[in-house]
Amino acid sequence: MGVNSMKKRTGKWRRLLNLLIFAVISAVPIFILANVVMGVLFLTVPVNRPICCQTPADYQLAYEDVVLETEDGVRLAGWYIPSQNGAAVILLHGYGGNRLALLNLADMLAAHGFGILLYDLRGHGESISDFRSIGWQDVQDVSAALAYLREREDLVAGRVAVMGFSIGAQVAIQAGARATDIQAVIADGPADVRASDLPRDDLWDHFYGGVMVSLLNEGIAWRTGVPIPQGILDTIANVSPRPLLLIAGGRTPRNLEMRTVRGYYEAAGKPRELWEVPEAGHVGARSARPEAYEERVISFLTRALLNHARIP
Repeated sequence: MGVNSMKKRTGKWRRLLNLLIFAVISAVPIFILANVVMGVLFLTVPVNRPICCQTPADYQLAYEDVVLETEDGVRLAGWYIPSQNGAAVILLHGYGGNRLALLNLADMLAAHGFGILLYDLRGHGESISDFRSIGWQDVQDVSAALAYLREREDLVAGRVAVMGFSIGAQVAIQAGARATDIQAVIADGPADVRASDLPRDDLWDHFYGGVMVSLLNEGIAWRTGVPIPQGILDTIANVSPRPLLLIAGGRTPRNLEMRTVRGYYEAAGKPRELWEVPEAGHVGARSARPEAYEERVISFLTRALLNHARIP
């Protein structure tokens, strides 16, 4: 084989290799952008559906249909189960769900005498909205729930807690930091609000939080017109001196939930509690340890709302 032929073949393979490298380098930002666009659409489109086919009556619980009107005119559909002990808990479901997901928990709380207000977050269930905003607007909506509870004759003033799951837990923390009407907060598997809420333990953390979550948030803010709010790490200390219970499962990818919630715990003021359940998935602590979950939650609420005992 001649020298010229070898040079031609080497040049051909070099061009192919350069083309391959260019294709790979080009594909990465295209892949990221495509995932961000799809994520923004998925996270902002409403998931409204009729609430069927259970009500608190299926648990032998008396209840009332409730419609809460928010500051911007959105009507939130829900139920109220009257209190037997003068205290009530606002329950906030996870993203993509609705109040039906919390009926079993409402039954548990009602068995201990607590009143329960559970409603569909905006853009979920029967709460009609133009879009969802990963909990950003739902924080202000908690004020409508508090206004409703202030008028309830079965409640004693200052005996209201909020309990949320995932995005609902994020909303619970942010609402507790704002509203002094809320006397206790339980956050089970709280999500992040900003990329800065997430841990930065390694290169993947920096990519996921610093790039993907930041781009998603910017896209959601652009699509909805809702500004990105302060992060949980910036606001959680404002829950104090009201007691806070954080719950985290350990069986999430790269143990992200437990690592994130530990950061929240460190940033929170006292009184605060952190309960980690290593064998539980995201918001799976109750499924993993049902008896311990009930004891932990009821003990916390009893001390916070009924006994007003100090929580360490």
